[in-house]
Amino acid sequence: MVTLTSLASRFLPIPALLLLLPAVCAAETLTLTDKQDRSIKVNVLSVEGDTAKIKRDDGRQFDLPLASLSETSQSALRDWAKREAEKPLPPNAIEVIAGRTKFDSDKTETRVPYNTINIDGTVDRGTRIRVKINEQWGYSLTVTNRTLAPIDGLRAEYKLFTESVIEEAVVQKLSIPTLKAREQTVLKTSSVTFSKSHYRGESVKPVGGQLQGVWVRIYKGDTLVHESSTPESIRLKQKW
Repeated sequence: MVTLTSLASRFLPIPALLLLLPAVCAAETLTLTDKQDRSIKVNVLSVEGDTAKIKRDDGRQFDLPLASLSETSQSALRDWAKREAEKPLPPNAIEVIAGRTKFDSDKTETRVPYNTINIDGTVDRGTRIRVKINEQWGYSLTVTNRTLAPIDGLRAEYKLFTESVIEEAVVQKLSIPTLKAREQTVLKTSSVTFSKSHYRGESVKPVGGQLQGVWVRIYKGDTLVHESSTPESIRLKQKW
């Protein structure tokens, strides 16, 4: 953390500073004043909680506590943050990576009697162990804010598809917590149970492959801000 006071040796009076700073076309700039009445003109990258991330004209970035600033500068930063939050998200602001995941599993074993008639007419009797495995499969969704500003008011809607789907997949929803700049969170979809039975000693194949895919949409309010599917072909084969 830095304060404007800690950078005071680099400050100039505002008229002189304006002469030295290059014009900034890509971002809005603000003149901030601390409680010792020292001022500097900066690019504001983000405001999260009680901290502002700023960039000086020399390109260096700092985290600045709002409490070190004058009331006027604090108010200006909060107004800036409010305006930024109301702007539409830029393209590719949100990234979603979906990974197929086994959430849980359980196994039961049952003794099953058997009779085997031999060629000579004799009968072999015994028991075998039948193993039943239930596995709960779904997707882990890693949602990343790729911007330098916090994003709130997001929600995820998704559809799970399986190879043996009988009825149309339904839309399900997940809330997304506020994402700080460059922050990511991991969401879990609902799970689908797949069962497999075999006798002890026989090989058994994993059942996760019966999940065909997931289709994800991210909304901010009523605005769609991201859409993707895993695999990509799901959106060609299925309907939302």
